[in-house]
This record gives sequence, structure tokens and C-alpha cells, in this order.
Amino acid sequence: MESLFDPLAPEVITLVGSLLDLPSLRSIRLASRPLKLKFTPCFLRYFDIQNVDLTQQGFQRLKDLSSSPDISRSVHTLNLTCVHYHFPPSHEEILGGLEISWKSTTNHPQKNQDHHGMSLVEGEEKKTWMAEQQIQQAGLTGLSMYEQLTQALLALNNLQVITLEAVVVCGPATRCGPEETQYLVWRKLWAQAIQAFRVVMRAISDSEANIQSLIIYQKTKKCSIPTNEVAAAIATTIREDGETGNYRSIKKLAISVATTVVPCRVTKGLCADANFFELFDLTKGRMLNADDPEVDANADVKGVVDLLRLMPMLNSLEIHLYNTTSSTDIPEELPYQLFLSSLFQDRLFPHLERLTLRGLPTTAETMVHIFSTNNRLRYLGLQNVYLTSKSWDYVLDAAVKSCAALEKVQLSNLWRPRGESGGVTNLDYYQITSRKLDSSDPDMRQKRFSCGPDYYVWHTRDIDKGEIEEQGMIDFNASAYSGRGMASWDADCWIRAWMLESGPP
Repeated sequence: MESLFDPLAPEVITLVGSLLDLPSLRSIRLASRPLKLKFTPCFLRYFDIQNVDLTQQGFQRLKDLSSSPDISRSVHTLNLTCVHYHFPPSHEEILGGLEISWKSTTNHPQKNQDHHGMSLVEGEEKKTWMAEQQIQQAGLTGLSMYEQLTQALLALNNLQVITLEAVVVCGPATRCGPEETQYLVWRKLWAQAIQAFRVVMRAISDSEANIQSLIIYQKTKKCSIPTNEVAAAIATTIREDGETGNYRSIKKLAISVATTVVPCRVTKGLCADANFFELFDLTKGRMLNADDPEVDANADVKGVVDLLRLMPMLNSLEIHLYNTTSSTDIPEELPYQLFLSSLFQDRLFPHLERLTLRGLPTTAETMVHIFSTNNRLRYLGLQNVYLTSKSWDYVLDAAVKSCAALEKVQLSNLWRPRGESGGVTNLDYYQITSRKLDSSDPDMRQKRFSCGPDYYVWHTRDIDKGEIEEQGMIDFNASAYSGRGMASWDADCWIRAWMLESGPP
């Protein structure tokens, strides 16, 4: 077989290798040393992106990857997943006040509902499997996770990207997002998510991994890191010599932080205590009202600022704020009003070119300050941002004037000051026949809502540079939700989608 490949050019070998799956490449490399050399580059490309669960099996796989010099040098992206094994709470636990998450949205049907066709035997087998997995996961201590991940990062010396997301496992073949899970005890999931965050942040610091991108719960719905936990993780990277953890190489950060979740765990001193990496019981906590002074009193915005100070090379930043207070209605007042102004009070980001803000309350004055001190911006994303003063026309005009390099703006569900008519403000509706629409777009119902025959309001739309600069092209108006007659299905769908993004759990 070796002679068949001898006359082939390297480009042809690469083409052949791209058509083979991983087991086939493993087999052909075992045939002879020359074939191993020819197909090794194709083989190693399979390891460029690695998806690893934070479980015993996942860490064993990570150990195997990092033990091979060739493979460890080929891993550039490491996608870590915090795994929560879920079995629905008992009826007595629910009646006893155990907090479960709000029902899923109409666009995210619950995947773990018991099917009528499941037999008693199948049900018992599922319970047995779930109990075994929970016992096995409980045997994986936080300290062990930290030590194994740190050792792996030391070996993965070409690693550039680390992502951390969460998933709910509801059965042997059922993995769900938190928003898809029926009767989810969200505090148990969050406790594991916080533990995983602490492990990852400390492992990056102690391994001195020179990663360029760090993504924390960017895609996972209903799962965020309370601000005080961000502060705790950063405090433990400050060593006795006063040096901080190694985050200076990070150029892209996306993180979802949350408002206060009680009870709050306090980290004593600058170094981690014996239980720093272990699970913390959040299930006995309570939901706070939006106007409860404890929400802002327990916020640690300074901790988030301290995290960003450790990343002076940032050129891309995405901050999402998730509201954990008990109100399920669209709020008149949101906590953390000073969050955004505190983040951008100093000139922390001299290299910032991409900025995405999600779920944050702010003022027009704060936004203008952000644009004036970060005038290298090329991309601006605003989603579920709450403006408490002036107007969005004023804000976007300031962005255009201050940021000469701005090429693209992405707007979604922007909120105007409560005193003005309506509450949500978006791009003006237009006649559907005047613009080309891609009717095959599966997300179309999420991007626009009907407002009478042939008219729609855009709730999400990208705007390129030419449209930004064209005077009068972008108009902000009250949305269909606030009086233009959105159909009841659309209104319900939109409100539930808003809750997924903005909370509460």
C-alpha cells in the first residue's frame, strides 16, 4: 500500500487525508513509518479543537491528550463543559420551597419530560444510571479537578482558546441546556458552574497558559457567575509576592456575570482556603426582590474591574449581566445601575476594537464616555441594554462621531427611559415589500414581529457602516410590544426570550 502513495504530491496526500475519518487515519499511520510521516499532519488536524467534559472520564481523556507531545502541540481550542446530572426533585421538595427554574420558552421545548411510552423498567434503569453518575461525579473533588486541569494546561503549550459552558444531563442520551430542563434546581447547577469557574481561572493562572481568548458561559442560558464570585476567583491568584495570575496574554474575553445570589460565600485572605475548589451549598438561599438593598450591597463590581485590569491587551470584550432578582415582569428599575460606568471609569482598554454589552442598565452619559475613551471600536453590539437617560438616537450619534473606525453595529431589544412612551425601543418598522427578506431564515421570528399586514418591527438587526453614516436612515421608535399590536403568540414568545437573556432563573 505504501507504494501507492509514493508518487503523490503533498497536496494530494492532504486531500486524501481530509477525506478520511480519525480511525482510518490511525490505521493508515500504523501501516509503515513513511505513511505515518505522510499522514501525521492530517491526523493532528483532528485535535485542533477539543471538547472535554469536567467529569472523571473527561479528565482522563484530557490526560491522554496532553501525554502525547505531537497531539498536545496540536490542540489550539479547549472547550470545557461543566456537567450537571439532573434528576427531577420530589413533589415534597417542591412543596417544601425548593427553588426550580421558570418554565422553558416556547422556542426551547423541555427535552427531559417523561414520555408516556417509557416502561417501568426503563424508568428504573434511568434512575439507576443517574444515581451512578451522581455518585461518580461527587467523587471528583474540586481540588482534583484543579490539579488535573493545571497539569494538562502545562502540556498544551500551543493552546489559544479556552471556553467554559454548562450542560444538564437528564439521561444516558439526553443533554439539555438549562432552559430546556424541566424542574431544574438552578442553584445546584450554579454551584457547580461557580466551582468550574474557580477551577478554570486558577488553573490558567498557575499554569501560566498564554491563551488569547477566554469565554465564560457565553452561550449557556440561565447560568452566570455572580460578581462576588468573580472577585473571589481573582483574589486567589494574587500570590504572596504580590504578583497576580497570568492573564496578560488574553485578547478576547466574553463573560456572563450575575447580580447577587444569596447566600454569598466569602473568601478569606488572598490565597485559597482548603475548601476553595469544593462545592458550596446554594440550595438554601432565597430570591431577592429587585429593590432589596442587599442586591447592590453584595455586588462586587470592583472585583470584575480587577479581572479586566489583569487583561491589558484586550481587543474584544463581551459583558453580559444576568438578573437574579425575583421579579418576572419587565422591570422599571434594575439593580447594578453603576456597573457599566464603574467598568469604564478608567481607560482600561487601549486596544479595544470589539465591544458587546448584554443586559446592562446604563445612562447616555456613560455610553458617550465609553465611545470617547475607546474610539478604536470597529464593532458595537447592544442587546437588552437599558437606557435610563436621554435617547438612543443621541447615543448612536455619539458612537458614529467618536469612533471613526466603526464598521458594524448590532442592535437587539434596546430599552428607552421609562418616562417616554413605550419601554422597548428598536429600529422603525418598514413595509416588507421594500426590503428583501430571507424567508428561510430559521431565526426570522426572533428578529422581527408583525405589526399589521405587511409591516414588521425589527428587534434584532445588523447595521453596516454605510447605513450608520447615512443621515436619517436609522430611526428608533417604540416597538410593537408597547402598543403597535404585536400578536399574542409573538408577544409571549418575545417576553420569554427576553427572560432567557435577562433572568430570573
